[in-house]
This record gives sequence, structure tokens and C-alpha cells, in this order.
Amino acid sequence: MNELFKLFHSQTFIQKTQQFCQTCEIEWHFIPPDALKLGGLGESAVKSAKTLIKRIVANSKLTFEELATILAEIEAVLNSRPLFSVSNDPADSKVITPAHYTIGRPLVAPAEPSLETVNVNRLDRW
Repeated sequence: MNELFKLFHSQTFIQKTQQFCQTCEIEWHFIPPDALKLGGLGESAVKSAKTLIKRIVANSKLTFEELATILAEIEAVLNSRPLFSVSNDPADSKVITPAHYTIGRPLVAPAEPSLETVNVNRLDRW
């Protein structure tokens, strides 16, 4: 972490980053650290993710793989929301979601099988 701190604060790195951003026409707009309400959509997405994590995890202790799976599912939920209002026409089922920009299609997970008839001892970490 100390090496990264030194790198990010070195003048040569800052100058090269600024030069790269200028050539690519990248503009940064920062908000004050204590004014999260100015973040708009970004802060709304963070709030949505936190809410989903709290509802799913609650007070459970998870393994790394379980947490990674939950975070991937939350990512799929957040990236499956429409970017604009959905048409009222039932024949128009297409919506544009953030997933269309990342993978070119919507994130659709197959339905999971019902586990109500399986013994509880086999579902210890499902």
C-alpha cells in the first residue's frame, strides 16, 4: 500500500496521467468527500448494492466463495435494471440495460431448482 501511495503522489505519474487523459479527452468531475448527496446516480447504485447485501447476508458468516457468489448475483441484479422507462406495449419486450454494454445481452439466470424436498443436512451451505 505504501508503494501505491508513493506512486500515486509522484509528480511524474500525475503528469503522465494528466497527459493521457487530455489526449483521450477524459474529464474528471470530483465531488467533495463529505457531500455524498452530490454523487447522484453513483451514490444511488452504492445504496442499492448495500441494501441488497444487508438483506441477503444479514448476520451470516460466509466463506470467500459464498461472498463472491452473492456479489456476482447482486451485480447481475443491478446490471439488469432498465436504463430508461419501459414501453407499455406488450409486444415490445426489449429494454436496454447496463449488461447490454458489458456483455452485449441481458443477464438472465436460469431458475434454480426447488430444494424443499431435499434433507436439511445436505443443504448446510447452500
